[in-house]
Amino acid sequence: MGRGQHGAPSLALWGALLAGVAVTFPSFLMPGVADGSGPRTTDLLNLVCITLLVMAVFRSARLHPVIRGGLLLWAMTLPWVFMEICASAGAHDPPVQRVLIRWILCGGSAYLVTVLAEVPTLRSRFLYGLLIGIVLSSVTVLYDFLTFSPENLPIEQLVDLAIYNGKDIHDFIYRAYGIFGHPNGAAGCILLGVPIVIGAIEEGRLPRWSFLVAMGLMGGIFYLTKSRGPLIVSAVLLTYWLWSQTRGIRLLIAFAGVLIVLGVIAAGGFGTSANEGVLLDRFLDIGTISVNANDRWWTIATSLDLILKNPLGMGSAYVEPLEIATGTSATHNAYLELALMGGVPLMALVAIRLAKSAARLLTPRRPIEAWLSAYLIGIFMFESYFLQVNILFMTFWLTIAPLRSFKRVATHRAGTPMRSRHDRDLGAKPTMDLIG
Repeated sequence: MGRGQHGAPSLALWGALLAGVAVTFPSFLMPGVADGSGPRTTDLLNLVCITLLVMAVFRSARLHPVIRGGLLLWAMTLPWVFMEICASAGAHDPPVQRVLIRWILCGGSAYLVTVLAEVPTLRSRFLYGLLIGIVLSSVTVLYDFLTFSPENLPIEQLVDLAIYNGKDIHDFIYRAYGIFGHPNGAAGCILLGVPIVIGAIEEGRLPRWSFLVAMGLMGGIFYLTKSRGPLIVSAVLLTYWLWSQTRGIRLLIAFAGVLIVLGVIAAGGFGTSANEGVLLDRFLDIGTISVNANDRWWTIATSLDLILKNPLGMGSAYVEPLEIATGTSATHNAYLELALMGGVPLMALVAIRLAKSAARLLTPRRPIEAWLSAYLIGIFMFESYFLQVNILFMTFWLTIAPLRSFKRVATHRAGTPMRSRHDRDLGAKPTMDLIG
């Protein structure tokens, strides 16, 4: 087997890169499948990794201690499994059943990624794969936006626009979603790139000017999807990072932000007034925001009521009563979604582990995992994201990733002398094989 840079096996380097791409670019494996039910690249990664893990167990290989966290999370998923196979669980919902299957399979890939993330060269390759996947996912949303035509809308939707909203067909505001099935899901998944870029800057793996890429990604994805929640969370993280930098860098970033806003205005994103500006209208249309907030509160309140009656979860059986009561199957809150599917104990464990990981942002060492955890904590408040397979993987991974491993990550704050990437990679040796 050939060896890549710094002696790492070439196969391992390519595997880490492709794993990152598969996570953030969950494209369909079978062309023509667009209803969300077909297998995706992330599913293939999960299947390969769980197979390798099972083979390692049968070979009695020495496993990384992180397997204990995976076993705990799998054990806490048993009530969820029981609810799905129990006849008294009620009507089943196929998409949510697929969430359970993916959750279990994610354990294998989460284990492998946690281990390879401790090897500097493989960690870098995995990071670059994540960023490549973000770019590819963004391209699908852009393609969706550019190729959409109002004439393609179903006739019943056109009637609703004309009768109930008083709009002409060409007044329709399209929110692109690419391969993700919903614009909110697309924004939440693609803007994972923001905490990844910030974390990579903190670890010294990307130059500091890369924050411009994160800002451009935020503006571009909001322009295409019109989704507010992920944009707000990303902006908060970027602002926090900004104020942790030196004064000169703050002024530079503020100046770059002004330029980006001016660029959006020049592209016609805002228009000349609140009535004409599509993007600005998403934040200034108080009537629409109020209606949306009331609808969300009703689904959240109904979900809480179902949780109080079923603290160990309902599996996919929660979909029918929630839809009957509110007219939608979405909880509009990922914490409630997980509690309804797998129970309050599972949700509490995930929330606590994400919070502990995000708390690393208050320390001098702030790895990518901490930024990702903070991002997930934020977007989970706005939408039910567990139908997105890459968010599912990120949650499992960050829940079992040991906090002690963060100490091994070479992080570099502003003003701190930085070793070259060559020195960092040579200075850290993997303690064991990827599997055992």
